[in-house]
Amino acid sequence: MVTKMTGIKQEQIEALARDEKIIRSPIDCLYEIFHCNTKIRRYEVKWRKINLKEKEKSPFLELTRMDQKTYSTVSKIALPKVVLKTEHEKSIFKGYNIKRHSAKEITLDQLGELLYLSYGVIKELPNGKKLRPVLSTDNLYPIEIYPIIFKIRNIKEGIYHYNAKKHILETLKCGDIKDKLMSCCLNPELLTNAAVFLVLTAIFKRVTFKYGDRGYRYVLLDAGHVTEKLYLIAAFMDMEITIVREFLDDEINDLIGINGVDEATICGVAIRRRD
Repeated sequence: MVTKMTGIKQEQIEALARDEKIIRSPIDCLYEIFHCNTKIRRYEVKWRKINLKEKEKSPFLELTRMDQKTYSTVSKIALPKVVLKTEHEKSIFKGYNIKRHSAKEITLDQLGELLYLSYGVIKELPNGKKLRPVLSTDNLYPIEIYPIIFKIRNIKEGIYHYNAKKHILETLKCGDIKDKLMSCCLNPELLTNAAVFLVLTAIFKRVTFKYGDRGYRYVLLDAGHVTEKLYLIAAFMDMEITIVREFLDDEINDLIGINGVDEATICGVAIRRRD
């Protein structure tokens, strides 16, 4: 069917054929079809950048300046003024300040602390359940973390997997792959001076086996919980993170060695030191 289409390039045909195979497979689910149809592919990049640039102009920009929802006819209760007291409270808001990026390395201890405090297994219950310092749907933890290391002292550059149960990094591929990774991102400048780039993926069936297609919503919520926890811990450790949302799905999936269906990339997190 796709080979009869006109006006598209070979890479488009190959992408469509790949996705059609997924959609028509006997194990297809609504969430797989939705995820497949919201990918960004290389042949779409130029159009997408132009479209997003247009959305930054008026009148689209006015839509981002709309007032928050309010109820004008109901009674109101004033809330006490919040005063930040502890260093932890103050550190949270440091993340909202614009700082110059530092090219300094971070240490393995710092990376380990960041991963453990955001997604490590901190307690194992008698029933075998493993608890982590982040909210997850029924403690199913569908998110996996793949650190891509650029500048960490005494650690080779390359792709790793964070084994939360054992609190170890599993080496998947060594070598300089920063240029390849940046070519997969629509805004490669977001990786400037990053010491490590965390690829957050989801194994959907950890949740959808129980909740069906609606479980896809819960998987995305889980990803949000993890990125927020990373943000809070990084701010406390005087690091800065940048969430990367716009990327070429299939190419990043291939880079870390996952199929993009049973397990797929949800977002990326660039981590760097503050000046």
